[in-house]
Amino acid sequence: MTSDSTEGLTVQAIEIQFGTELYEKSLFTTFLVLFLRTCIQSDQVHQFHQKNMLMIDDVFEYISQHLTQDLSLKRLEEEFFISGEHISREFKKSTGLTLHSYITRARIDLSKKYLLQGLSVRDVCQLCGFSSYNHFFKMFRKECGMTPMEYYRKTRRV
Repeated sequence: MTSDSTEGLTVQAIEIQFGTELYEKSLFTTFLVLFLRTCIQSDQVHQFHQKNMLMIDDVFEYISQHLTQDLSLKRLEEEFFISGEHISREFKKSTGLTLHSYITRARIDLSKKYLLQGLSVRDVCQLCGFSSYNHFFKMFRKECGMTPMEYYRKTRRV
């Protein structure tokens, strides 16, 4: 409600004229409409955020269940019927990580477990869903600061 409307209501209350009651009711109705619009918009925003959080939870679940498979953005679009850009944006907003970074880290964590079990580096690469040995080697070194074999040797000594 604007200050002009408030002043108008005050003046009308002091000077009781023809239509004052109708004027007051219309101002009150205007106030209610504006208030309800604000409430509805707030509820819609809340529902939108809840829906996005549920979608992100579903994406996390899907990734953990399919970590060794193709997890391209195109695949996630097909699975969730949502644009890849939207999935990426909401995932980054929710986690602070890009989707690719999260998947890579999860695969590296899984590969560490397999390496500790004594599997060969090539087998681990395939089991963890990396597209190639070179890609696995490069990502492992980037994330861990050492090669998969160095990691294996270092953890075996401990």
